[in-house]
Amino acid sequence: MRREMQAIEDDIANTEKGKAALEDKFWEVEAKLVTKLEELERHAHQFNQALKQLKPTVAFQYMIDSKGSSPAEMLGTGSKTVLKPALLAHAEENKRICLSNLENLNDLQKQLQGNAKVLEEERNNIFSLQAKNDNGWTSTN
Repeated sequence: MRREMQAIEDDIANTEKGKAALEDKFWEVEAKLVTKLEELERHAHQFNQALKQLKPTVAFQYMIDSKGSSPAEMLGTGSKTVLKPALLAHAEENKRICLSNLENLNDLQKQLQGNAKVLEEERNNIFSLQAKNDNGWTSTN
């Protein structure tokens, strides 16, 4: 009977040690989770600030739901349904503007080359007229 009581007491002590170890592990994981959640909130804030600088046509902001059990529940589904199409439209608009600016640049470069040719011809014309004028002055003197 005494051995049985000792075995039960040992089991209880081992169980309490195991419980204490599990509680310590739980608090460690909880602390890491809080740290990761704070980091996620900081990144969401940085993302929201960067998004404001883009001046999108849709109002979107990440709001972290710490009670969510999946990434979609924590971040919301708006990123795929609202934000992604708006960013793709913004990228297409930027691409269109860049191509238009490139075409304008090419036209301006051609115009500049034409102006440079005209300027060079005018310069040559002035030099030839100046040379004729100088020859005329030297022959009259």
